[in-house]
Amino acid sequence: DRSVYAIAIDPADPQHFYIGTSGARHGSAGTNGGRRTPPNAPLLGVWETTNGGASFDQIFHKPGGGSDSDGTDFNQGGITRLILRGSVLYASVSTYGLYRLGDSNDVGTPDGGSMHGTAWHQIFTTGDPAAQFGRTEFDVTTKAGHTRIYVGDATAGHSQLYRVDDADVDADTLNAGGTAHTGWTALSSPTENTPAFASYDYCQGQCDYDNFVMVDPGDPDTVYLGGSMNYDELEAFGSDKPRSNGRAVIRSTDAGATFTDMTNDAGGPPTGMHPDQHAMAFDPAHPDIWFIGSDGGMIRSDGAYRDGSSVCAPRGLTGAMLTFCQQVTSVVPHRLDNINTGLKT
Repeated sequence: DRSVYAIAIDPADPQHFYIGTSGARHGSAGTNGGRRTPPNAPLLGVWETTNGGASFDQIFHKPGGGSDSDGTDFNQGGITRLILRGSVLYASVSTYGLYRLGDSNDVGTPDGGSMHGTAWHQIFTTGDPAAQFGRTEFDVTTKAGHTRIYVGDATAGHSQLYRVDDADVDADTLNAGGTAHTGWTALSSPTENTPAFASYDYCQGQCDYDNFVMVDPGDPDTVYLGGSMNYDELEAFGSDKPRSNGRAVIRSTDAGATFTDMTNDAGGPPTGMHPDQHAMAFDPAHPDIWFIGSDGGMIRSDGAYRDGSSVCAPRGLTGAMLTFCQQVTSVVPHRLDNINTGLKT
């Protein structure tokens, strides 16, 4: 009676894994309708099994919004991603932020959402806890021997990227002051046509639907963000600000300081991505070859890049907007391949 949104498998024991549940819609039809939650559905949260899924215990839960009894609840408290690194489990929780379990650095009071005496601690608080459709996405890597975390946080009216380079500290140090984000570096800026604007509002008003943050498994400084599509920056839609190729997926190689637009490849005419990005995976042997799942199915890069900035001047851009366009298109995929053939998507 819930959607299973995330899975994390213990690499030392395949019978031991965690699932994260989130909201789902039941009975949706051509005229829509239907309730999100059937009566007496299990609480949203993190569930653990040690017997391969024969049974589960809930080990984490945060209250949702609306009413479970009449099916008007939304996604608050839903788990959008689980990452298990060593003995530490990380969980992103809709409209709450980022939590972790089992980190020996955490000596403060466990979060009130803890269950069965387990010590869950919040390490990042979303900028808009009251948002019905708020969502926090993240990825974890290692840089210079320390745990680095990237967080994409959807707040009221916009989304932003944050980074912490040494998360191997007490949770209270990372989350002091809640939305003050003590210890985290804010990487996005609302100032148009500046380098940090490239990651600002990357998933726009659909962050609860299309949103991912992924780190290149071979390079902790290379991070990707996926969202919807900046239609207001598309020349084909009559934009007066055609400063990008849509920024459906963007890539940074300097730890989130600047980004380039992966939406179109270097072909003439280019192959472009479908809007609404949901998932990304890497070829483990060649991480520059990546696969992205969207509302349009699956697309794959060929692992090479080109300078695509020649598209900017013909759009009539000048000044700072031209500079921004040339920067975000300075690196684009050499080739994107639609690989939907045979998929019943």
